[in-house]
Amino acid sequence: MSVVILRPVSELDVTGMVAVGAANSWECIDETTQNGDTDYVTFALGVFQLWNLEGLVILNGQSITRVAVQATVKASPSLPVTQIVSQLRLATEIEGQTYTMAAGGDYQTFTDTWAKNPLTGAAWVTADLAGAAIGHLLNTQDAVKPRLTRLVLLVTLTGPTMEAEPSGLAPRAASAIDPATLSAIPESLGMTATPESLGQSAVPTALDPSRGEPE
Repeated sequence: MSVVILRPVSELDVTGMVAVGAANSWECIDETTQNGDTDYVTFALGVFQLWNLEGLVILNGQSITRVAVQATVKASPSLPVTQIVSQLRLATEIEGQTYTMAAGGDYQTFTDTWAKNPLTGAAWVTADLAGAAIGHLLNTQDAVKPRLTRLVLLVTLTGPTMEAEPSGLAPRAASAIDPATLSAIPESLGMTATPESLGQSAVPTALDPSRGEPE
């Protein structure tokens, strides 16, 4: 099982957007692991903001087991966030749960997961995500707007992982996402892609010099 991160690559429908720390809004929210106040966006409250996603390429024999929108948000210092809602846009918009958040404190991550295509009730297929977009809504009564530092689509796959990509593309880099929890693996622990996570032995097989065979 592996997780592919689809990142925002351009603005689809945004209102009152302010990007802090990067030139473009999507560059502020596309990290594998959220980077806090290093870069983030604020925007008009109570209005969904939408971003286009990069495309999904999977291997022959792989299948999609679930799709999740994941957002990392920080409330303003003085008043709570009364609405935190993520959105998956396919042929129409599908909203996730509505969350709230107390005033102040650090960034928190919210995940909405769909095991099947919510429009059809059928298992996900790659074509379902062609042209997909993700969005987010924040609402508070505070003049100091909440901050969105990360918004991505996580696609969990089963099937082969050690093959070349179709159409001559280079193999996709393994993501630092735990498939069991959809949580980012802390970079401070150095836990990105490991041989074990890719189904390989952690230690290369030693050869017996006298016989040219594995020990």
